[in-house]
Amino acid sequence: MKAGPIFASVWVAPFRRANGTTTRSGSGYRFEPYFKCDFNRDLFYSHNMISHLGVYRRDIVENIGGFREGLEGAQDYDLALQFIETIEPENIVHVPRVLYHWRRHRGSTTRGLGEKPYSIDAGARALQEHFERTGTVATVEGSPTGIRTRYKLPSEPPLVTLIIPTRNGYRLLKNCMDSIRQKTTYPNHQILIFDNGSDQQETLEYLGKISSEPDISVRRDDRPEKQARFNSEIRFIQKRWGRKLLEDPCYSPNLTLHFEEFSYACPPRAKV
Repeated sequence: MKAGPIFASVWVAPFRRANGTTTRSGSGYRFEPYFKCDFNRDLFYSHNMISHLGVYRRDIVENIGGFREGLEGAQDYDLALQFIETIEPENIVHVPRVLYHWRRHRGSTTRGLGEKPYSIDAGARALQEHFERTGTVATVEGSPTGIRTRYKLPSEPPLVTLIIPTRNGYRLLKNCMDSIRQKTTYPNHQILIFDNGSDQQETLEYLGKISSEPDISVRRDDRPEKQARFNSEIRFIQKRWGRKLLEDPCYSPNLTLHFEEFSYACPPRAKV
């Protein structure tokens, strides 16, 4: 069924906000569907996931003042940001239907945000002003792929534990540990290594060496098929630890632990 005006109205009418889009070429071929999730605040802060098709309560829009001048290219994003300041998240409804088709042509942001670079700056400004209105301490930076938000960490950053499972993985483990030591900028962290019955001499010697360091602890478990039990038991270690589970694909010289990553795991976020 085509997403025409009548079809869209049937689905949208009972709700405040709804969407799901595809892109349409000049010949009418539809492609690149964007199947949207329910409202996700962090995702919304990275780009305008509501986009063009949204249904809002008129009285709230009038109280807000509608579209603001000076934010051309992101006025719909700015309106949505102001709107969510007045309602609770449960009042935002997502209709899981494709109700909107967006024509792709030269100069349209369907080709990429670089087609309208001013929209990137306008979107970043709209979000920064939203944070200022809500008392959220954060900085915003626009980019061709979306908006990047950096939240301020608490004055005393919470303890983060990096949990590293290993078995006879000397080279991978050493590579990972060297990367953490050399590149980590987060100040309050410790390392917990789960050794699943290593028996290679170089691995055992390395584990013995690093286990004496104050911020590193090694736990050994020789039971077979430890990985499943390891995952199920991890929550009993300590309730408020941040956790970053490092599996084989993450063992690389580029592994690094930054402030920005963990600012997302520190609710409530810092307020003015």
